Amino acid sequence: MEFMEIKKEHRDWLDANIGNYETAKNGYIRNLELPDLQMYEHIYRTYLDPNFLLSVWCGNCKFEMIMRLYRWYEKQVFEIQDSQTYYQKEPVEVVLNQQPKPKRKYTKKNG
Repeated sequence: MEFMEIKKEHRDWLDANIGNYETAKNGYIRNLELPDLQMYEHIYRTYLDPNFLLSVWCGNCKFEMIMRLYRWYEKQVFEIQDSQTYYQKEPVEVVLNQQPKPKRKYTKKNG
């Protein structure tokens, strides 16, 4: 995988706005303020396609931009500050704490 240097401010902004990606993965996006859309477009143009133009009135265009940008972002390799090692940014898997099923009492009826 090719290493691409991403500005810390862009990483921080994408991380802070990850909720937009989470809703997009569920098939929709919220109404986003114009400054947020402009920042998404700026980051997209900086790293993915310098000729990209976003139509802010096109819901599908905004949806696709966010999906492509975050999918690309998840695949990037980042340098850990204070270290010379690198790590792969991976989605976090949430495991719910499940309670065990209660044991059935043994009776003559249920064997």
